[in-house]
Amino acid sequence: MAKNIKAFIITIICILIGAVGCMAAYKLYVHEHEVNSRIADTLNSINEIKSTLEEKKDPVSDEMSRKFNADINQKICSQYDLNAYEALACGKGINILVVGDSISALPYMYALKEQLSYDYGVDCSIKNISMSSSKSYAGYVRTNLLEEDFIYDLAIICFGQNDKNDVFPVEYESVIRSILNMNPDCCIISILESSQRTYTEKMQGIIELAEYYNIPIADTIAAFEESEFPYEKLCSDGVHPNEQGQEIYFSLLNRIIAEHVQQCFNQKTLYLQSLVSGKISANESPWEHTSHFRPIPLHSEVSKFDTFTFYSPTDFQRINDTTYEITLDHVSGIPGLYGNRFPDHNDVKIYLNDELLYHLEEDFYHSFMQAMISPLENESRTFDGTLRIEFQDHKHAEAFWGFIIS
Repeated sequence: MAKNIKAFIITIICILIGAVGCMAAYKLYVHEHEVNSRIADTLNSINEIKSTLEEKKDPVSDEMSRKFNADINQKICSQYDLNAYEALACGKGINILVVGDSISALPYMYALKEQLSYDYGVDCSIKNISMSSSKSYAGYVRTNLLEEDFIYDLAIICFGQNDKNDVFPVEYESVIRSILNMNPDCCIISILESSQRTYTEKMQGIIELAEYYNIPIADTIAAFEESEFPYEKLCSDGVHPNEQGQEIYFSLLNRIIAEHVQQCFNQKTLYLQSLVSGKISANESPWEHTSHFRPIPLHSEVSKFDTFTFYSPTDFQRINDTTYEITLDHVSGIPGLYGNRFPDHNDVKIYLNDELLYHLEEDFYHSFMQAMISPLENESRTFDGTLRIEFQDHKHAEAFWGFIIS
């Protein structure tokens, strides 16, 4: 009898435990149903998300992972402002800006754009405003002359070879801040040029600025040093990387971008998994990016480049075949000239109210014409009255691009 009662009690307990288990299972079912509903609102279906996560864990190394499912990414990648790496992780194309000297004007930059388009199955665009023999000041000017309504997602800066030590850090920082003034969320990569061979004062200046603005560095100095080839085999003329040298530049930039895209893809994957588990809600952002923008510059002197005014030839009155004039009303800033220099002798004179301010002479020992952007001095000057620019002949006057006050 006692055994029967004990069995009965045990049976009742098991039934109760089963009921509790059923209730727990039911609550779990309800919870999962609610989570599934939230996910469905954002990403269509749980099963589709899970299968996508299984198939696309590594968009960089796995060929199948390079083609993202546009439908699944549509909402997660359209509800938030994306930087360049997040956009690529979402299967969206980016606009690339390259600003630098002749080292960044080489074909490897265009190969990089094509590789990114292929790797991530997207359409990328590139605008390369690099200019031979140019200094960072030229990059500042050319960046500020870009169309204001066009947004660049990624900028690659490559200067140092032609710059002077004393003004380099400030002028280089002016390029960074000009880019971020156009788009505070623009991603930037700074190149340490292999032509420096070692970490010169200018390269140290770039490293310091990169640390301040949290900009990744493409260190081609170290990459050339670590290469199996001697420097002379990578750089035939001593400055510009040849085909083998350009492969190093290309691979280094591509790897930096891939690493950042992978981080964003991992963030997105974790976000999706958290959505599935109900740990977060669908209205939380998956991205953790921070902007390079800093309201206070590293070098206070860079503030003199905060304003930018450009006077094109059409803003001037053409007095004759060689002379331009314009009336300025108390305009202050650092003056600069944008024009072309020709083989042999170049001569230009700039007057303010008939007083000679600048007389620029240069012998250019090359067989080709070359664009030139240079500051006329490093301190601010006030221009009030008639500014006259006289070129040596009609050819030089026709090659006048404009006058800068910043």
